[in-house]
Amino acid sequence: MYRFGGQVSLNHHRFLLRPRESRDLRLLSNVIHLTPLGELTWVQDVFGNSVATANFTGSTDSLVVESLTA
Repeated sequence: MYRFGGQVSLNHHRFLLRPRESRDLRLLSNVIHLTPLGELTWVQDVFGNSVATANFTGSTDSLVVESLTA
């Protein structure tokens, strides 16, 4: 959780929140909760990492990122 001293506009954020899958590791589920709500898009970088980019609208005084992986 991040708290700010007042209302701020959030730029886009890049998240590396899930382990890299391989033949030895398979994810059953991965859920990300953002407060305030943001639009998530996923890409894979050249190293095989899953990268989420969040775009936010409006302003807020805090940012909460929760990642649940099983």
